[in-house]
Order: sequence, then C-alpha cells, then structure tokens
Amino acid sequence: MKKVVKTIVATVMILSLVVASVNNAKAQFSASISIQTFYSELSPYGQWVDDPQYGYVWIPGVQRGFRPYYTGGHWVMTSYGLMWVSDYSWGWAPFHYGRWLYTSYYGWVWIPDTTWGPSWVTWRWGGDYCGWAPLGPGISVNFAFGSGYSVPNDWWVFVPQRYCLSTSFYNYAAAPQSNITYIRNTTIINNTYVNNNVTYAAGPRINDIQRATGKNVAVYNVANVGRPGKTSVQGNAVRIYRPQVTGAKGTPPAVVSKDQFLKNKTQHNARVSGNNGHTQQIEKNRAAQRNNNIVERNTQMNPRVQRAEQKNISKATERRQQINQQPQQMERRQMPQQNNNRNVAPERHQKISQPPPQVERRQMPQQKNNPNMMPERRQQISQPSPQQGQQQPKPGNRGKGKGNN
Repeated sequence: MKKVVKTIVATVMILSLVVASVNNAKAQFSASISIQTFYSELSPYGQWVDDPQYGYVWIPGVQRGFRPYYTGGHWVMTSYGLMWVSDYSWGWAPFHYGRWLYTSYYGWVWIPDTTWGPSWVTWRWGGDYCGWAPLGPGISVNFAFGSGYSVPNDWWVFVPQRYCLSTSFYNYAAAPQSNITYIRNTTIINNTYVNNNVTYAAGPRINDIQRATGKNVAVYNVANVGRPGKTSVQGNAVRIYRPQVTGAKGTPPAVVSKDQFLKNKTQHNARVSGNNGHTQQIEKNRAAQRNNNIVERNTQMNPRVQRAEQKNISKATERRQQINQQPQQMERRQMPQQNNNRNVAPERHQKISQPPPQVERRQMPQQKNNPNMMPERRQQISQPSPQQGQQQPKPGNRGKGKGNN
C-alpha cells in the first residue's frame, strides 16, 4: 500500500513539472512564426540585400548617425536583466533577434537569427562609467566573455553609471574617439541569465546600479503582445511582440544584390550632390535670363517710347532726390532757430531773476534811513506839541488857580 501511494505521489509531481514547463514555454512566446515574417514585416522600413557572406541582411531606412542600442530607445531592468526598449515600430525584431554589423559599404546592417533575447550586447563597468556594444555575427554571450573576442572600439557606447537607465542617456554619452580610454578603465561584466538553455547577458547587477544612482531600481516583467509593433512600458511590465521563430527559410519581397546596392548608393550620392549644383546653376540661368529680357525690351522699344520712358525715369529720380533732400533743408532752417532760442532763454531768465539796478538804488537809502527815523517818530508821538500845552492846562494847575482866587 505504501508503495502504491509513493508511486501516485511521484507521478503527480512529474505531471506537475511537465505542465509547469509547458505553461512557461507558452508564456515565453506570444506566437510561432517563420523567418519569412522578418522579411515581410521589415521590408517597409528598410532594404534587404543578398550578401555573399551573410545571406539576406537588412539595412534600416533611418537618419544618418544611427547606432543600434543607442538611437531611439533606452534600457530597463527586467527579470532577464537589462532589456532594450526600442522606440521604433520595427524594434521588436532587430534588437531582440540576430546580430548587428557595421561595414564601410553598408553602414549598420542587421543579420537575422531565430533566438529571442532582451538584447544581444556585451557590457563593461568601472571607473564610474557603464558601456555596451552589439555582438557581431555568430558571437555567443559565453564567447563574448572570453579574451578571444574583441569588439571594435567605435562600437562601444559609454555613459556615466548614474545615467545608465536614463531615458536620455545619449545626452551624457562619451564621444566614440574617447572609447579607448574607457575600455582601459572598465572590465567586462559576465553576469548572465539562463532560460530554456539560452544564456543572456544580464548586464550590471541591480545593486551596482542602485549604488551608482542612489535610487531604487524598478524591475519589470516581460509581457507578450499578439502582433508586431512598438515595444512599450505599461505599469510594471514591458509589453513586446515576442514570437518563437522557426528556421524555415524564405525570400524577402524585394531584394537586391550587394553589387546593385553599391551601384544604387553611388548613384544616389551623385544625384544628391548633383542636385545641389544643379539648383545653383538654375538660379544663375534665371538671373541671366532676366537681364537679357531687360536688354531686349529696351532694344525693341521705338525712339518715342524710349524718350518718354527716359523722361519718366528722370522725373522719378528727381522726385526721389527732392524727397531725400527736404529733411536736410528743414534741418538747416531749424538749427539757427534752436540756437537762438538757447541764447535767448538764459538772458530772459537772468532779467527775471535779478531786479533792475535803479530799483535797488532807491530802496537801499530808505532801508538805511529807517533805523534813524524810528526813534524820532516815537519821540514825536510821546511829547505833545507846544500849542496843545497852552490851550489845555493840566488838571493840577486848574486846582491851584481856584485856591488862589
């Protein structure tokens, strides 16, 4: 009985593991496609070239200065490690499958592959800087950690560690010509994440990034969407089209050979440079034609019309001269008046502020005699006149007279 129970329990556990593994596999990919989907979905956004060495390669139709894992996107931390979130609607494919390569005749070119990853880059860390560079064709993550693989210096992107997860990290990126200095001061990061026997380069550890930024780092889940499109960050998840790609071969809708691509590129460059020179020549021809039309018009004119036109031109010229000279004449007329006004104003002000000399001489003697006249005036007022003393005797005298009588 005990053996039967153990057998049942073991069987249940095995079935649980099988179901869990199946669910995980289904959860990892949103669909199953062939490599033909790459050819069809990316054709509107670039050009497919049949290269003798790498087969079908894709050249994106982007602006000059484009660099993979640098232009149009940023890094976020996920359960897989650092993941590239592209702003391009086609970014779900070239930044998560395959490898990038730079050549002098193609520029940056993408070589398809069937294995998905959060990114296919190699990382460096140290000296307060963080760096990453695309993995070349056929380079695995484990091989990139060894000393036998060397990324070209100008493929690297170096930014200060505190801006590694910034959405505008490119504003702080070092110039490519300085990369050799940062390569010497940094070391390869060999952090990995393994899922379904696939090894991914996880990049810097979350603790190192938090120490460099002084902030907590959010860790996002990876959620699948059902159709190709732009990758987005919504809530706590990175939403991306992540199909499982089979190795079935196909053919791009439109493809050119390497020789034809180089020929078209040469003709395009010549056409662009030629258009600039052609535009300048057109402007010169138009100016010469305008001058010829004027000369021809004057030549075909009869003498009477010529004299009339010359007369009108002379009148117009004379009129312009008079208009230009009138302000000068008015200025010459006004200048003497302004000068006279400036001379008259001070004299008038002086006459008003200073009294006439005669008035001052008349007043000054009066002011000098007044102090002498004041005592005499008081004396006259206090002493009666002689006539008044005779006509009106004092009260005391009248009394004495009556007593004598």
